[in-house]
Amino acid sequence: MKSALIALIFAFLLASPAVAQSREKVLPLPEIIAAVGERYFGEVVAAEVVAGNGPDLYYELRLITPAGNVLRIRIDAFTAAFIEVDGRGLVDAQKPAPDQR
Repeated sequence: MKSALIALIFAFLLASPAVAQSREKVLPLPEIIAAVGERYFGEVVAAEVVAGNGPDLYYELRLITPAGNVLRIRIDAFTAAFIEVDGRGLVDAQKPAPDQR
């Protein structure tokens, strides 16, 4: 399933090169999923690239937590900065900060 998601994302980017080239290099989905895995327990089950306002481009992911809740996570496609995370069980799904492990 992940390979199909990656293919879909790259097809989108190839179809709209002006969006992809408006800022630096778009980060690959595996890097984005790794960033999510560093902060949250669970499994990414869906991902898509979404064009925001102007040159903005972000990934929107769905993560299933160990408790079975769904989190919606938006991450900047160029910097991997977390834009927004919401959903039931958000606090329980957060991993401790590296200095607290």
